[in-house]
Amino acid sequence: MNEQEFAQRLRQYRKNKGMTQQELADQLGVSNKTVSRWESGSYPDVTTLVALARVLGVTVDELLDPKAPVRTLEKSDWQNLLSFAFAIGGGLLFYLLAQFVPIPLCWALYLGCLAYGIYLQAHYTYHTHWFQLGVWVMVFFVSWSVVGMLLSGAGAVLGAVSMATLLESFWYMLEMGTSIGGVVLHLLVYFLIWTGLTIALSCLTVYLARKLAREPVSGPNFPWASQKEIPRLRLCRTKFYWMKAVPALASLILMGYWCLFWRDDLPGWLYVSQEELYLPVWAGVSLLTMLPLLKKGRRGMLVAAIFLTLADLGFPGLLAYPRAYNLVSERVVANIQGNTLNVCTFGQASEELVVSAIVLALLYLICCFIAIKRMPKEEKKEETEPEESGTF
Repeated sequence: MNEQEFAQRLRQYRKNKGMTQQELADQLGVSNKTVSRWESGSYPDVTTLVALARVLGVTVDELLDPKAPVRTLEKSDWQNLLSFAFAIGGGLLFYLLAQFVPIPLCWALYLGCLAYGIYLQAHYTYHTHWFQLGVWVMVFFVSWSVVGMLLSGAGAVLGAVSMATLLESFWYMLEMGTSIGGVVLHLLVYFLIWTGLTIALSCLTVYLARKLAREPVSGPNFPWASQKEIPRLRLCRTKFYWMKAVPALASLILMGYWCLFWRDDLPGWLYVSQEELYLPVWAGVSLLTMLPLLKKGRRGMLVAAIFLTLADLGFPGLLAYPRAYNLVSERVVANIQGNTLNVCTFGQASEELVVSAIVLALLYLICCFIAIKRMPKEEKKEETEPEESGTF
């Protein structure tokens, strides 16, 4: 095998591991220029080959011989599978024990299994991205179930039962006369609380598992927690473009929809099905106003636009009900409480709704003048200085 074949094989193994030249160089204790020279057509030192093969998760024969035989499973491979068994299988064990064992005890057992899996992965085998992905997926589902059990108060039932109980309670709210907008708003708030607690519990679980495994928090399972990788952010003023402000019209248009019902001469079907019509109107207006943000350079406003859209979904909860629609005479009449015979109540835009829509539009417009940018890192400048001087 010549130098070019070795360079191509080394480059392929590095890409399969999802590593950059700088990351590979950091693990070997060399400069990125050295790795670049290897991938351009030169051999590393003999003493470096073993460490290079270990970092790439291959043998020296596979690194040097293009026709190397199929690699047999080694001790590190079995330990890698064992780490997966503890980290992923511990989650399955949690669901089995949760039916007859108290939830805190099940979570503690799962935490121990996860910690031992991370310990094996960190000390006795090579790190894989699949392990990290599997850990976070399983931890999220376990945390989702735990939070569901705590919120529902069911104790030993699974999260699916908690979700079913939740849907039954909202169906009961509909039967009791609660508006669809109000039910959707309650459901959205409950879902956001559930998801937020799940994410918090997931991060806490992995943090405690890493501590039990005696590994630094900024290790491979917390790549965003490394001080070198956390970007320094700052708020700064940015240029204003009218196309970025288009989503602010959504709140005003949806406010205008409810203001229509101040009139007494609308078609009767509008009064009867006003809340059912609001959901497609809300979805259509929100999508159309967010289309200009899909262009490159404006996508940073999508987060603010999504929050604005979710806030607009709560407008039905701010309606006033001073009037009603008589189905027999087909005229708008005063809403007499308790008189539901042949009368359909409908909502009108209240002062709170108008003020809320204007405030939401103004807050979004303020966001159009603000941008979050990364500050340049000093570490990069310090790393390039020795390489510019020709030292390795």
